[in-house]
Amino acid sequence: MSLDHALMRELTRPKLVSWLARHVRDGALSQGPGVRPEVALTFDDGPHARYTPELLDALDRAGARATFFVVGSRVESHREIVRETRRRGHEIGTHLYSHARETVFDSKLFHDELSRCQRTLEDLLGEPLVWLRFPYGERGRQRCAEIEARYGVRAAYWTFSSLDSRASEPEVVSARVAAGLRPGAIVLLHDALADADRIKPPYVADRTATLLALPRIGAELRARNLAAVTLSDLVR
Repeated sequence: MSLDHALMRELTRPKLVSWLARHVRDGALSQGPGVRPEVALTFDDGPHARYTPELLDALDRAGARATFFVVGSRVESHREIVRETRRRGHEIGTHLYSHARETVFDSKLFHDELSRCQRTLEDLLGEPLVWLRFPYGERGRQRCAEIEARYGVRAAYWTFSSLDSRASEPEVVSARVAAGLRPGAIVLLHDALADADRIKPPYVADRTATLLALPRIGAELRARNLAAVTLSDLVR
């Protein structure tokens, strides 16, 4: 077993995920109940003019449904893509308005960004927002229970990351996903990359590897008799 594969197995152990949920993630959702043969594929940082539509087609071919955590400023420029994403049966969550890392460390800025993105999405889609994912997975000073009580949105992390934000080969992405798949798993992927104009290696703004990995991920799901569903369906 390679070191990378062994590390992925260790990072996806249920006891470690449970510990993270209690001590690091403030009780936010890190995995589903695992009582049904279902997983949740989640995509962050979009929408993207090119990659998101292509990923929607790939998800259709795989018979998969996913949850997209979108950045409000990107939604303003790609409203029809968000509508189409929802029309195809996928779920939309908020990734705040700017995706700036410092947002979660300033309560006023955080609430301004969450409110703005929530209004944008609810006006666009005509339905209440359900899910929030913090930028970079950092909640800073924010308390998940307080956010849910005030805004009606639940914070969601992930059981494991595909690490596709730093991968240029689809087989690497699909292998990482395969290593962590199990009922109830929440998988982190990306249909765009925040700050794409400023990122430096090892991060990769091009999402081609993620796109090409999806057929392999779909095949792996079918081989294990696992269905890819939205977060709301995973925890229903």
